[in-house]
Amino acid sequence: ALGPLPTINIPLVDQVGEEGIPTGYPKTPEGAVGQLGEILVSVLGSMDLGHAQRVQQSWFEDPTGSVESWPVLGLIQSFLTAGKMPAGLPPGAALTVIPSAGQVKGSDGDGWHVVCVLVEITYTFRDQARLAYGHCERMTWVDGRWLIAEGAHPVPGPSTWPGTELAVTAGWLTWRDA
Repeated sequence: ALGPLPTINIPLVDQVGEEGIPTGYPKTPEGAVGQLGEILVSVLGSMDLGHAQRVQQSWFEDPTGSVESWPVLGLIQSFLTAGKMPAGLPPGAALTVIPSAGQVKGSDGDGWHVVCVLVEITYTFRDQARLAYGHCERMTWVDGRWLIAEGAHPVPGPSTWPGTELAVTAGWLTWRDA
């Protein structure tokens, strides 16, 4: 995109929660975006279905929800199946996941927001592949932390390439650590 990009300021945290996921975000829309970003980085960065299921148990308001109800698990399964990697990433492979943009789609008070995170994923094994993945969740404040709220899954986030006119038009705000 030409010109300055609109930004979202994500607070920094210094605590580590369940499954090694950074936590301690404030009870703000930006805090909800930051927590969702940390969850996505952990789960997509490992591309491990077992880890993703443990994260679902630890970071969902209703941990009894079906595994099939979380689109992120489907993405991981598709990635592993397409790459013929039933046991996970092969030795020597590298995968990085970086949040690059966020947006707040809606709020219902200060403890409940629908937020989205756009991550850049880079997979390297002999060659390199990159993709952008936009993901949205309903986030709720429970016992002093953000969790993925129970209920129907929100409309998926637009998977546009960060920093483009299309990303700006889709409402993505460039991620900036505050």
